[in-house]
Amino acid sequence: MKEQKIFLKKEDNLQTAVKKLVKSRADKVILNIPRDSVLSSSADNFHTLKRESIMADKDLVIESSDLSVQEFADAAKIDVVNPGFNRRKKLISDIIPKSKKAETISPTLNFRKDIAVKTGTSEQKIDNWTFGYSPTYVIGTWVGNNDNSPMHPSLSSGITGAAPIFRLISAKLYAGKKVEYWNRPKGIVTAKVDAVSGMKPSKLTTKTKSEVFARWQVPTQEDDMHKEVKICKPSGLIANASCKAAGLAVTKVYAVLYDPYTKQFQPGFKQCKPCPPTKTDTKVYTPKADTLTIVITTPDDNQTVGSDFTVSATISGPNPITGIEFYLDGVLQFTDTSKPYSTQFSSVSIGDHEIMVKAYDDSGDSKEETIDVTVPGGSPLIHSPP
Repeated sequence: MKEQKIFLKKEDNLQTAVKKLVKSRADKVILNIPRDSVLSSSADNFHTLKRESIMADKDLVIESSDLSVQEFADAAKIDVVNPGFNRRKKLISDIIPKSKKAETISPTLNFRKDIAVKTGTSEQKIDNWTFGYSPTYVIGTWVGNNDNSPMHPSLSSGITGAAPIFRLISAKLYAGKKVEYWNRPKGIVTAKVDAVSGMKPSKLTTKTKSEVFARWQVPTQEDDMHKEVKICKPSGLIANASCKAAGLAVTKVYAVLYDPYTKQFQPGFKQCKPCPPTKTDTKVYTPKADTLTIVITTPDDNQTVGSDFTVSATISGPNPITGIEFYLDGVLQFTDTSKPYSTQFSSVSIGDHEIMVKAYDDSGDSKEETIDVTVPGGSPLIHSPP
C-alpha cells in the first residue's frame, strides 16, 4: 500500500484539503493539520473529508496535535494520530532514570534499563498502584480494600504495596528477554539548560545539564533566576561607595527561584537560600591606600538636604594629598589642604544639584567623586472648598 503524508497550512480551507486528498496517488493519505487550522471551525469539515476519502477509495488518517481537530476527526470516524504522543513517551521515559543510584534507592522497581515505572498512593492511604512500561509491554498493578478503608501501614506505600506485585509479574514476563532501547522519534532533541533553573543558560550560569525536549519545547527564555549582587564582605549587605573604594566589595551570584505558573498571580513569591541582601551598607570604610581614592561620606547620594548642609569626604592614597576642591554644579566653592576634608554649603537654591569633590596628590595624580542632592522647596497647592 502506497502512503503519502500531506501537510496542510492553517489557512487551507475544506476545498483545498479535499483537492489535495483526491489528487493524491497514494492508497493511504495522512493529512497533517496544524493547530488553529480553519478546518477546526466546524465538525462538518471532517464528515466531508471522510465521505470524499471513501468516494476516492483512500484510507484517510488525520494527524494533528490540535484537540478540536482530534475530536472532530474521531466523531467523523476518521483514524487520528497525535504526532506528539511518541515524543511525550520518549520524554517520560527519560525522566525516570535507570541509574545505579536509582537501583540503590528502589531495587524493587529499577531492575531493567528499558522499563519506566511510577507509583502512586491515595491521600488517605486507601489504595496505591504501580504502572510501568517498556517498548513491548505495559503493566499496571493495584492494591487496596474494597470497602475503601485505609490499608495496613506496611502496604500504604506504592513501593511496599503494588510494587512487589509489579516486580513479580515483570520478572516472569521479561525472563530471558534482551533489554530493548527506545528509538528517538523525529522532533525530539537534546539541549543544554541551566542545571538549577532549567532555562536557557545565561552569563551567570555556572553549571549546565543536557535535557531531552520536543523541538518546540526547547527553552528560549534566558535564565533569570540567578542574580548578581555586589556585596560588602564585612557586613554581607549591598556594597556602598565607601565599601567599594576600600576594596571590600565582592560580586556574588544568588539563585532566586520562582515557579513560572505561580509567578502569574504571586509575582513576589520566590525561594532562595541564602537570599540576596536588599539593604545597602551604611558604614564608612577606610579606602585602600594603593591608589588615590575619594569617598564622599556626607551627604548620601540622592539625599534630600536643606539649603545649608555639610559636605565631608575621606581621601587616601599612596602619596601625600596636596589639595581638595569642593564643587557645586561645576562651580568651585571651597579648597582644603588638611584633614578633616569638609566644608559647609550655605543658601543653596531649591532644586537638584551635583556635588563634586576633587583630590590632588604630590605625584600629579587627581581623582574626583560626584553625588546628587535635592533641596526641596515650594508650598503645597491648597484647594479652596467650592
